Amino acid sequence: MTYRGLTVDPAAIGALLGVIAAMWRSYRADRIKQREIAAIKHEVRPNGGLSMRDAIDRIEADVRKLTDIVEANRVRIEYLEHPRKMTRRGWLR
Repeated sequence: MTYRGLTVDPAAIGALLGVIAAMWRSYRADRIKQREIAAIKHEVRPNGGLSMRDAIDRIEADVRKLTDIVEANRVRIEYLEHPRKMTRRGWLR
């Protein structure tokens, strides 16, 4: 086949179009991955309350408070079961 005086091989054109199509699919896949990564990065950075990082920080603070409450109640229960005298250094046996 000739085009403007040049000999063109249809198989070469098909191969070239196949390479271009593969490059386009790769580019599109990379763009989708970049968007997904950006969304994940957005969720793991604190933003004032709505990110996953902020939610995890709130849960962590609540767990610390609950741990303190449980420990305080454990000490009270222990005292009620075994009354002792409390000093500045701790419980006397």
